[in-house]
Amino acid sequence: MAGGAFGGWAGPGPGFFEMGRVVDCGRSPAGKCVHSLVLTDIASGWTEAVAMVGREQTLITESVSEVRRKLAFTVRGLDVDNDSALTRCRAYKKNGQAWIEEQNGAVIRRMVGYGRLEGAQTAAVLNQLYASARLYVSFFQPSFKLLSKTREGAKVVKKYHPPATPCERLLDRKDVSD
Repeated sequence: MAGGAFGGWAGPGPGFFEMGRVVDCGRSPAGKCVHSLVLTDIASGWTEAVAMVGREQTLITESVSEVRRKLAFTVRGLDVDNDSALTRCRAYKKNGQAWIEEQNGAVIRRMVGYGRLEGAQTAAVLNQLYASARLYVSFFQPSFKLLSKTREGAKVVKKYHPPATPCERLLDRKDVSD
């Protein structure tokens, strides 16, 4: 994949995900706060989330397996953010994963907010919300996807594909079966 901030992306096919965590702890991470594990497909924007109490690697592994079972297409690659419970995609680069960071704000924080959420019962309710929202976001919420970004002197010019839902983006691809 040719890449870089201004070089454009050759574009990975569907199934290459970025993964990150959203911590729903308000102002203090102490206690049993809820962590939302979020996976976003780079090609389509398809987003899945799982709420967990804690952030142990075994919980993360189980959550990723759960997401893989739900998807209608195969996970072919997974990049993760900087987190001691996860391996690193781009070491020492905060917010180095544009697609997942965008979805954390546009999907997760918009639904859940920034307040403190605690306990297994809250995580279970949040997982019910995520189960409903995953189809709404992926089938009915069109979004823009960056087509190109060029620098003209000090100005950055961005061009976008027409808005489409993640499902429409997947169905438009020749490398995804109906």
